[in-house]
Parts: sequence; structure tokens; C-alpha cells
Amino acid sequence: DKNIATACFISATAHSTFSVACYNASHKIECCGHGLYAAAASVLDKCKHESKRLSSAYNDVPPTSPIQINNVVMASLQSDDELALSLPRVPVFPHEAEPWLAQLIALHDQPVAIQRVSISADDDGYLLLELDATIEIKDVSVDSYAITANTRRACLLYQIISNPRPQSSSSVSVPGALVMMRYFAPQYGVDEDMATGSVLRVLASAVDDDYGIKHFDVIQQSSRGARMRVCNEGESITVMGQIKFHKA
Repeated sequence: DKNIATACFISATAHSTFSVACYNASHKIECCGHGLYAAAASVLDKCKHESKRLSSAYNDVPPTSPIQINNVVMASLQSDDELALSLPRVPVFPHEAEPWLAQLIALHDQPVAIQRVSISADDDGYLLLELDATIEIKDVSVDSYAITANTRRACLLYQIISNPRPQSSSSVSVPGALVMMRYFAPQYGVDEDMATGSVLRVLASAVDDDYGIKHFDVIQQSSRGARMRVCNEGESITVMGQIKFHKA
């Protein structure tokens, strides 16, 4: 099964610093957003409940303080039920639409036109495909075999549903922008990622470059779904959302 849960392994490496490794059924995931998110929530929860246990690796970490994960990710509690994850921004670049993309996406057996194509620099990075806002992105079908056959990049579909700020050179941020997305990485064992976080550092670059949007809500239109808030702070992207634990 390509869509089983991700396994995350956490170890404390120094004061307020932790190492996290995430795996799916077939691959180690280099930057697993929802895995890092869950790991950070677990660590901060332990900090809260084990702060008085001197033998605990978490006892010196105040539950409200930021923690560092894998030397690049900062995590902190914004409130009792909201966690913020700060990730390095990944730049994206405009790219010509290759011929195979014309048949990649369909709705009711009809091809769906792609409005804009962007890529990250690495060949095994990200392929971003913007769709028109009128398309029901949750209902489109995506040819996973075509992705695997034609690219090493994971594929992000997105659309700008609302952008209340007029386009200009101003960097003033106005709340209310809403982005819908879906994410596919069949080359790496995941036909469709049900809930992702790390790709938002790439999406944030694209919507800033093309529309000047620096703050937005994003809804992942997978069958499981997820909603998060994104803040582009220049060199870093802060992703905020809620997480709930379930006993195995």
C-alpha cells in the first residue's frame, strides 16, 4: 500500500534541539512536512507533561519555547491548539509547459488546461501547476503513471480562489487569500499525499512571485483534507495549523 502512514523517529541531540527521520513504505522522506509537524507537536507535548521529570530528555525545554529540528526547522506553540513550523523558503522559477502535461489532468474525461508552470531548481524537487479558479480541483484526476514516466519532481496542483489585494509592487499583506491544492509524488511511493506541509514552502514562493500574496490560507483538497495558514517571511515560510493525536 503506497498510502500508509508515515513513520517518524525522534531523538534529542542537544538542548531544545531534536533530530527527526521520516519514512513511508518505500523511501526516506527528506523533508516530510506533516511528519515534522507531528514530531514537533509530540516533542512539545512531552515538554509540557515531563518537565518535572529530571530523567527526561525533555525536562529542560520550556513547553512554550521554540525547538529546533534537524538544524533548519523551528517549531513553537502559538496557542494550546495551534503549532507553527518555520521552514526555509524554496525558490521557484517559471517553466515552459512540456507536451506531456497537456494530458496529465482531466475532469469528466476532458483535459484540464494548466494556467502556469513553475519548478524548483533541483531535478528531483517540485513541479507546480496552477489551475483556473473555476475548476473543481478536488474532482480532477491525475495520471500518476505520466508523472513517474516524465519527471522526478513531485507534482503540486493549486489554484488561487481569492486574492483580495490588488496586484502592485506593494509588500503590504492583506488577509483573506485562499489557495486550494493537491499533491502527488508517485515516484516516491505516494500517489497522492493526503496531508502535506513541506510543499507549502514552495507554494508560498510561487504565489508571492506571481501575485504578491504573502499570507494565505491553504486547503488541501485530498480525500482526507487539511487546512493551514501560511506566512511568507522572506527567507523562511511559517506554516500554522492544528494537530490531534490518536492512540494507536
